Amino acid sequence: MTFGSVFGRTFSPTFQPSSQAAAVVGGGWWDLDGTITSCIAAYQPKGAANEPASRIDLATGNYNATLVGTAGWDSNGWIPLGSNYYKTGIIPTANMSFILLTSTWLNHNVCGKSTGVTDGTEYFGVSSLTNYIRFQYGTNLQDPSINQYIFTGTYAIAGTKAYINGSDAGVTLDNSWNGTTYDFWILRSNDNGTASGKLYTSSCRIKAFAFYSEVLTGTQISNLHTAMAAL
Repeated sequence: MTFGSVFGRTFSPTFQPSSQAAAVVGGGWWDLDGTITSCIAAYQPKGAANEPASRIDLATGNYNATLVGTAGWDSNGWIPLGSNYYKTGIIPTANMSFILLTSTWLNHNVCGKSTGVTDGTEYFGVSSLTNYIRFQYGTNLQDPSINQYIFTGTYAIAGTKAYINGSDAGVTLDNSWNGTTYDFWILRSNDNGTASGKLYTSSCRIKAFAFYSEVLTGTQISNLHTAMAAL
């Protein structure tokens, strides 16, 4: 079976408002056409009809994103302007997963990351420095080998594992959370209710993002990467 037959209709790069609304009750790239049942929120800014449509939670409709600041969006995705970000309303716990599709490079310390305490010891998210990506789920910040940095592709965390373009990044994360109830934000981090960090590179686009209530397998992450790369 080819990926084309598995994912079929979900590979269309654009959605009209009516098709986006319909997608809330059906499967798509975010759940591999229904084969993953734990997706609690999915956003596809790339190809959305407009910026408000890009905030729709396509997976369940329960977590439509809330824009803070000036909207930065075009047909390729959300644009970081330095002060804009999106609140998801999703409260992190242990044993969760997320995957995001980006283009160009991220630069600086936040891309869909949530902090649990102000001293920075509890994170669930992805960040980057000049030429490498960083992952954290709990207390141990992990940097894969230097130059493990991509200009277009997917980043994911699933329990103790991190992934770059669907492949294991070779680091071990805590997969822990300290119980604080601050929600997960995209384009900034949520530091006890205060926006922290920012993406400086306005040429970057956040194209798609999905969040899961379980630890996904390496095969599921790889298949999600394939589906998202075809958007």
